[in-house]
Amino acid sequence: MRQKVIFLLLTGGLFACECLETTQGIVLDYASKTPLAKVHIYPVRRTQRARLTDSSGRFEISFVSGFFEKNGCKKTMTLVLSKPGYDSLRITLKNQRPGASPDTLFLRGSQDD
Repeated sequence: MRQKVIFLLLTGGLFACECLETTQGIVLDYASKTPLAKVHIYPVRRTQRARLTDSSGRFEISFVSGFFEKNGCKKTMTLVLSKPGYDSLRITLKNQRPGASPDTLFLRGSQDD
């Protein structure tokens, strides 16, 4: 019995994948290039609540995916950004290592052409 428990504990780790998925960015107004606060950011394939950019337009999203992927951990994260008065943006970003430079994203005002 003890051998079965040890075997299950050892082999269980082979089938689990825990990957840290992290992305960060700065959201700017397309026309003025100024930071946008309170932009809603939704991870597309997650059930997480929306995050908001801070007063300098910055955001960071991190979570652990605890399921096995056929080809290993996901290398990208798809996000939807929205703010009243601006066109929504759906974008796929590469997952980043801690300390990496944030991606710069631009939202166009609904009236901009």
